[in-house]
Amino acid sequence: MANWSAADWAGVIGACAWVPIIISFIKSRLTKPKLNIILHREAELGYTTFGPIFNVSMALSAENAESLVNKIEIDIQGPNQEKHRFAWDWFEERFYDIEYTEIGSTPVTKRQNAVAIKVAKEGIAERKIGYSGFVNGGTRLM
Repeated sequence: MANWSAADWAGVIGACAWVPIIISFIKSRLTKPKLNIILHREAELGYTTFGPIFNVSMALSAENAESLVNKIEIDIQGPNQEKHRFAWDWFEERFYDIEYTEIGSTPVTKRQNAVAIKVAKEGIAERKIGYSGFVNGGTRLM
């Protein structure tokens, strides 16, 4: 080490400059996201010709890293202890409201089949999610 030239020392210092970047990259790959789900206080529960439905507005928030949600299921237990599992079927995103003087406010929304929702890190995704009761062939669970 006593025989090192200025170029050798410059190379060591340059290599050390990459250490924080490498540590940050490894940390980002090992950090798992924490997903918080905030439900609206009201939900819609009913039955259609296609079977039981459950609709609720919710907000999804991701901490530590962005998150990709590709499946949501909810278990509901009735007063007679009968349990049903509802799988997400569609979700609706509300963009804004248009105000009309004659009829009031009209929301502008987009409804699509539930495939996936990407939640940004430290972001929030608000959606109304519709659930269908036909999970596992429509049979009652538990």
